[in-house]
Amino acid sequence: MPTYDPDTDFEPPPGPPPNWAPPVQQRPSISEPPVPTSPQADQPSQKPNLKPTDPVGQGQSPRKPSEPWKFPKPHPCGVTPLAECAAGGINLDVDWFHHPAVPSLYICSRCYAEHVYDPRFHESFEKVHMKAAESPCCSFPSRRLKEQLWPVALSSGDLAPVLEYMKMRAALPPCPAAASVEGRAWYVSTDIQGSTMCPACFEDAGIEPVIREKFTLQTIPNGCTCDLACTFIDRLLKETKKIEEWKNFVEGVSARISMPACPKGGKRKAQGLPWYQTNEGRPSMQICVACYLDYFVGTPDAQVFHQVGGGDYDTHCDIGNSYLEIAANTTVWKDDREIFWKAAKVVRSQPCTTEGIQGKWYTLPNNPPGFGICEACFAAVVEPMGAQHFFVDKGDYPWFEPKILCVFNSEHGRFGNYMARFVQSALTGDPKFTGDYAETYGNVLTCPRDHYRRGKNRKFWGWGVSAICEECYVSFAKGTALEGRFALKGDPDPKGRMCDMYSPRMRKLYMEACKTGDLEGFLAIGNQRHEVWCATIAVCDRIQSDMQMAAFQANRLRSSSMFYNFLGHSVDNTIGHSYTVGNSYAGYGHANDYLLTGATMAKQAQEASNEATTLSGPARMAMLRRQWAEVE
Repeated sequence: MPTYDPDTDFEPPPGPPPNWAPPVQQRPSISEPPVPTSPQADQPSQKPNLKPTDPVGQGQSPRKPSEPWKFPKPHPCGVTPLAECAAGGINLDVDWFHHPAVPSLYICSRCYAEHVYDPRFHESFEKVHMKAAESPCCSFPSRRLKEQLWPVALSSGDLAPVLEYMKMRAALPPCPAAASVEGRAWYVSTDIQGSTMCPACFEDAGIEPVIREKFTLQTIPNGCTCDLACTFIDRLLKETKKIEEWKNFVEGVSARISMPACPKGGKRKAQGLPWYQTNEGRPSMQICVACYLDYFVGTPDAQVFHQVGGGDYDTHCDIGNSYLEIAANTTVWKDDREIFWKAAKVVRSQPCTTEGIQGKWYTLPNNPPGFGICEACFAAVVEPMGAQHFFVDKGDYPWFEPKILCVFNSEHGRFGNYMARFVQSALTGDPKFTGDYAETYGNVLTCPRDHYRRGKNRKFWGWGVSAICEECYVSFAKGTALEGRFALKGDPDPKGRMCDMYSPRMRKLYMEACKTGDLEGFLAIGNQRHEVWCATIAVCDRIQSDMQMAAFQANRLRSSSMFYNFLGHSVDNTIGHSYTVGNSYAGYGHANDYLLTGATMAKQAQEASNEATTLSGPARMAMLRRQWAEVE
C-alpha cells in the first residue's frame, strides 16, 4: 500500500466538507449547493492567524483574460438561455418551460433552446417564471428522453410518445441517490443479489427491452439506495444492449455494490480492500477501488493505475479527498480524459491547504479585494465547469508575504457562499453573481454570532446591548431608519463582542423599531437578551473550558503514570525489592516509590477523565442552550 513520501507525494488538500456534494453530477449537468439563508448563517469563522484580506485585490492590475468571454445571447424563444443545463436545479429566479399536458415536469432554458425549440413543437410548450425557492430540476437530459424519444419525435413530427413518457416520469418520486429510503418500490433482478434501482433512474436510463425484462418492480420495506446513482453501474447499464452482455453486467454490478463507498474526506484502514496507485509519469496519487471503478475502468486510463496491497494503517483517497471529484465527474460525461489529468497535475503539485498558500492566483476582472482562487482550485473546479473565462491571472504571490486562504477552501469563512455564487455564474454564464458578492463581502469578516471571542478587534455598529457586526450591517442594517441613532459607528472592539443582529427574531424586532421609532423598547429587549446570554451561553463556555482542561489534565497524568511505571519496573528488574510501599489512595503492594507514584497518577488520570466525560456537563449545556434559543 502506498504511503506518504515527501519526495514524490504531497499532502492532500483539505477538500470540501464531508456532506457537501460537488457541483458537477454524474450526468451532464451542474447541480447547485444550497445557499445559506443569510450571508453569515452557519459559516465557519475565519482563521485568526490568516491574513483576512489577501493581496489578490491589491497591488498590480490583473492581466487580461486569454480569451474573450461572450455572454449568452437572447434566443427567439423569448429568454436568454442558461449557459449549462440545470439538471441539478438552480437557486435563482429564472424562466423554465413545460408542456400544459405535464405541468409538473420542467425543461431548462438551455435544453429548450438547444434541443426542444422546433418550428413544429415550440408553440406546444409554455414559458414559466419560477422563483429560486421553487426551482425544479431539468428533466430533459435523461437518456430515454434526450437520446431516444426526442430524435424520433423530431423525425416523425409526433409528440405523443414524448408526452406519454413525461406523464409517467412526472408521477415517479425523485432518486434518493445514496440516501437510504424505506418502503418504496425498486427495480431488482434475481441475478444480482442486493442491487436496487429507483424507478426514476431506471426509466431515465433508456434500457434495452431485452435487458429490461431481467428486472421486476418490488416494494421493499427495508431501507435501500439507488445503485444507478453510481457512475460505474450507470455507465455499465448504458453499454449493456444485448442478452450476451448480461453476464458481464451482473458480474460488474455485483462487484461494485460489494465495495464500500469512497471515504471522501475521511480515512479508512488500508487492509482488506484493493487500492490503486498511478504509474510513473502521471501525478502521484492513490485512489480507492470505488473511484477506480467509477472513473477509470473501461477507459484507456485504467492502464495508468496498478493495484497495491494494504496494511494495518489509515489511508485516504486522493479523489474523494479533494475537488478532483469534480474533474473526474466532468471527465466522464464530457468524455475528455485530459480534464482530469490536467487538474490532477496541479492539485497534486500545489494543493490548496487550510494554512493558505503562496503561489499562482486568479481573480475577477474587477479585482475585488479579499478575493482569490488558487491554482489548484482553478484547475479542479473552475476549468472543468467551463468558467475560466470569468477570471484573470493575478500571477504569483510573493513568497515573503503571509500565506493567504483560497475562497474555495472549505475552511474559508465564506466558502459556502462563494461556491454557491460561482455555480450560479457557471450555470447562467454571467460572472456578476460571483463578482457582486466578492465586491461586497470580500473584505468583510463573517458574523461572530453569539461567540464574543470571535468579535475581538472587529468593527461594530448599533448600541452596546444591540451590537451589529460588519456583515450584518452591510447585509441588513445599512440605510435603515435607526442608523442615524447608532451609538457605535464602525468602532473596533479590542475586547471582543457578540453580534445581536444575526437572528431572525432580533431582525424582526429591529425592523419594528425602525417603523415605530421606539428605540428604548428595542434596547430594553436587547439588554434582557444579554442577561439571558450571560446566564446560559457564558456558562456553557465555562463548562466546555473546564471539560477541556480536565481532558488535558487526564492525558498529562496518564503520560506521567506510564513514565513512572516504566522507571519503577526498570529499577525493580535491576535491583529488586525487599519491601513494598503504598497508601490508602493508590493501594498497597507496590515494589518501589516510582511504581507508587505511577499508580497515584493513573488514578488521578482516571478521575480527571471521568470529570471530562461526565454526562452532567453536556446535559446542563443542552438545557442552557434551549433557554438561550427562546430569546436568541
